Amino acid sequence: YVAPAIISWLAADAISSSMVIYYRINNFGWLVVFTTVGVGLLVEVPVTMLLFHRGRLVTFQTMFDRWRTVVMAIIVTAAFLTPSSLLTMLVFSIPTAFAYMVGLGILYVYTLGGRRTPRREGEAAD
Repeated sequence: YVAPAIISWLAADAISSSMVIYYRINNFGWLVVFTTVGVGLLVEVPVTMLLFHRGRLVTFQTMFDRWRTVVMAIIVTAAFLTPSSLLTMLVFSIPTAFAYMVGLGILYVYTLGGRRTPRREGEAAD
């Protein structure tokens, strides 16, 4: 559902800029594939954070305390992985940092503001 909306927006933006669009099925297919994979990877960030918390690998408090470090690591990684354009770096890093913040929000709600921690095996529920 996301890929058609993004592709429609890109096409409408190109048409409003008086650009002539010459689609090739190969390029269009790769656009759909890369958009779908990119959105899928972004959704994995909050899910992975929740699984790390539930598995007691990294607690919510640790993720929350180090959010600035994680955002800087995302920006530095984007600087090395993308071409030399600042716009491309921002297109890569802003959605990833936003996905991390969404994950923190989900964990905040899940842990009741950091007050609830995962139970160990064999512990009785309160």
